[in-house]
Amino acid sequence: MFSIEEYIESLTAELQACFGKRLLYLGLQGSYLRDEATESSDIDIMVILENMSVTDLDNYRKILVKVGNYERSCGFICGREEMQRWNPLEVCQLLHTTKDYYGRLADYMPPCTAEDQRNYVKLSLGNLFHELCHRYIHAARERNVSAFPYTCKSVFFILQNMHYLSSGDFLSTKQELLEALQDEEDKRALALGMNLKAGGDYDFDDVRVVSTCVGSDGKANIVIRRRSPGGLSANIPGRSVRSAAYMYWTLQAMRAPAAALEMRLLAFDPQGQQRWNVSL
Repeated sequence: MFSIEEYIESLTAELQACFGKRLLYLGLQGSYLRDEATESSDIDIMVILENMSVTDLDNYRKILVKVGNYERSCGFICGREEMQRWNPLEVCQLLHTTKDYYGRLADYMPPCTAEDQRNYVKLSLGNLFHELCHRYIHAARERNVSAFPYTCKSVFFILQNMHYLSSGDFLSTKQELLEALQDEEDKRALALGMNLKAGGDYDFDDVRVVSTCVGSDGKANIVIRRRSPGGLSANIPGRSVRSAAYMYWTLQAMRAPAAALEMRLLAFDPQGQQRWNVSL
């Protein structure tokens, strides 16, 4: 039986033998960290080296093959300099979703602010919206059906970070987050993803295309709705649309004045008829 602890012990020893003192950090991420892994789950390892080169990448690949389960090996490797200049939007997520096994990740990360964290959620919302709409239009039905369960993983990360922003409590597992969420629609969205992860089924034809709308409170919502009345409705609220809402997020756009941004939102009923159209 596979043991993640034994795997990390073996991998660390091989990395030390190859890189010596240039090995600065090794950490674990993903489903094995959350104790949600299955036999087919990726093994998400994060490695930081001093002055990483292409030769180092070649050697790292050889080490992963040697320690076994190469087909499941995943994760991330970089140099100290790259890590210290990493996008601050991702710093909070990395620090909360990586367990230190060798070294201390916080020692190599740039500082981040609460605004960086909010912008990470905005960016994730925009990417989710674009992914679903683009695939729905340009991919075959079979591709949409097979890919949707993996897309639900993004919903977990978004809700995880939104809960942290509102409560200060970063919950690592889906079950912890499910129990803590107060909004019933958020809970249903997360539960759907958990069910699909566990091998559950769903009716793609009963799921409505994602739409973006604005509530009376001025907040943006990305909504995944079932076509049937009273079905699943998953609202993922964002920050103020006027401050930085656009489906193709960029750092420049998020820092631009509100007046410089425009977003046109369309909503359709289950029969495909346009319900409303508004510019922000």
